[in-house]
Amino acid sequence: MDKLLALYHGVLTRMHDDNRAQSGGNLVSLIIGIAVAVIVGVGVAIPITNDVISSSNVTGLTATIIGFIPVMLGVLIFVATVGPIMART
Repeated sequence: MDKLLALYHGVLTRMHDDNRAQSGGNLVSLIIGIAVAVIVGVGVAIPITNDVISSSNVTGLTATIIGFIPVMLGVLIFVATVGPIMART
């Protein structure tokens, strides 16, 4: 029975050490994914949204509300960027 417990403890320790070793790789892949999302969001989504808004035919309060869409996209990109990083700490 003691040998079985020692074997079980050894397997669990090895699994824990493997998970700790892989956490650095997971962080790198997380940062790469976030960088791609930010580049696509800032480089594509916000300019396209601005072009569509400027070519739209709205005035008054509607234009004011629609004018906040790019700002909200920026906030969304920021929260999507910081959220996974803060979850890892």
